[in-house]
Amino acid sequence: MRKFFGYVILVLLLFSFMNLAEAKPKKKKPISTKHKIEFVTRDKFILVGDLYLASPETNKPLVICLHSFSMNAQVWKDMAQNLRIKGYNVLAMDLRGHGRSVYNENLKLKSRYYYKQDTWQKLPKDVYDAVKYVKANYPKVNCNDVIIIGADIGASAGAIGAMSLPKAPLKMVMISPMIEFKGLRMPVRTNKFVDTKIMMVLAKTDRILMNFNTKTPPLIKQYPLGGPGNHLIRVNKDAYEDVMNFIIN
Repeated sequence: MRKFFGYVILVLLLFSFMNLAEAKPKKKKPISTKHKIEFVTRDKFILVGDLYLASPETNKPLVICLHSFSMNAQVWKDMAQNLRIKGYNVLAMDLRGHGRSVYNENLKLKSRYYYKQDTWQKLPKDVYDAVKYVKANYPKVNCNDVIIIGADIGASAGAIGAMSLPKAPLKMVMISPMIEFKGLRMPVRTNKFVDTKIMMVLAKTDRILMNFNTKTPPLIKQYPLGGPGNHLIRVNKDAYEDVMNFIIN
């Protein structure tokens, strides 16, 4: 008899624990703040990038990050997250021939090592198309106001691509910019950027070879340690902070 009552008590306890487990509120899944974007260009090339969405939603400008030659969108990860925390939506693209952007529509590998000049000259149009894609698919992101951060070839692609945007960028950060690189010629004599605030990030040994036609003279920052593009930001800690301050202030 005692054994019988023991079994009954055990069953009741098990049911009690099961009810308690069911009564616990289910944890809400965290809202994803990083979205992979992917689209096909007119020439059937697949472009990939990461869109970091601010939470809560914001009307601040879209920040477009374009990496150095031979690098990829991951180099912007820390800066993109910090800007997102400050309320900015950030688009970091893998430029054509880099990172995940290396296949055409038929998944045939298209290595940058075999690119001719006319292929490199498609990068600015890729930047324009990426903004167009975000605007169409993320209507709450403010794509009318943009800020561009570009490193060497990314600076060239960003500046040339920005000339096709309906509105000039509010700000541009140009890290190790070059007058001409892979057939991409920097548009220094255009009036498109008259109202754009420009920051140039250079190594101390770099020569300043360009002067944009802007109302406000470009802010020129030079740092002791060399290296082109994203490498310069990585080895000079002050450069990272200066870029962040230029964007958010």
